[in-house]
Amino acid sequence: MRHPENLADGEHRQFAAVLANCPELKALHAHVRGFAEIQMFGRAKLPFSASAYFSQQ
Repeated sequence: MRHPENLADGEHRQFAAVLANCPELKALHAHVRGFAEIQMFGRAKLPFSASAYFSQQ
């Protein structure tokens, strides 16, 4: 497994096509990326407000 930025051009196009055609994988990709940022930097740029999410529960 490699970091998406280190993919060859053809692999990057294939990865982008898969994400474009599968909303579930696109969402999973965003979650995994956010988790990786937390692990690497202790924070993440989330596409939503966590406090807003939990206030709806």
